[in-house]
Amino acid sequence: MKAGFLTDRGRRRKNNEDYIKIIDDIGLYLLADGVGGSRSGEVASEETVESFANYIKLRIGDVQEEFDIIGLLEEAMNFVNKKIHALSRDKKENIGMATTFVYALIKDGTSYIGNVGDSRAYLIHNKEIIQITDDHTYVNELLKAGLLTKEEAKKHTKKNIITRAIGAEEVVKADLFTFPIDLGDKMILCSDGLYDEISDDDILNIINKHDDMQMCAKELIETANNCGGNDNISTICIKIMEEEHE
Repeated sequence: MKAGFLTDRGRRRKNNEDYIKIIDDIGLYLLADGVGGSRSGEVASEETVESFANYIKLRIGDVQEEFDIIGLLEEAMNFVNKKIHALSRDKKENIGMATTFVYALIKDGTSYIGNVGDSRAYLIHNKEIIQITDDHTYVNELLKAGLLTKEEAKKHTKKNIITRAIGAEEVVKADLFTFPIDLGDKMILCSDGLYDEISDDDILNIINKHDDMQMCAKELIETANNCGGNDNISTICIKIMEEEHE
């Protein structure tokens, strides 16, 4: 893979509660957007990403079949959720600590995408953009129920209220998507600070014009900041190369 990544505080926040990590040698890409008072959001996002990454890195060499890989990913998600939930109950300043989380594992021509909350994963295939993940938000539930239009959802005052998060409950319900990837496909992981500021079409236009994924990540962040930068902004841009596709 070729990967570029960047996280930015944005123009209105005092601290950055997003956290990102890539482990190229096992094809693992992770992004979290923490929530909570004091610095607990930062703790939640970092602990989630690092704990999940370490869990997978120690065990991924022992699994080959898709069924076993899915099982490992589900185990890791449950492990980090219990860890963050315990931390949120451990100290007074950690009450309410939680985080969104999205990851991509690319292995043997297959992509495994998992998410909790409203951080997203997109696939760019044949220069078209497809949102892989489903936002776990109050407004998205209204949208799927036909109670809001897409335009109404974008402007809704409660659009950032999430209905699922790592650490919020003792048991987490996470989504997991698997699909084959093609040579030249691109993927984007991002926090809501990116897609709240720029449209899917804008994201597509930027990623289609870049072969350098780090330049792509940089332009996405700059564009989101120029459009307001109201939140922390993070993205990981990935391009599938021949060695991963085989």
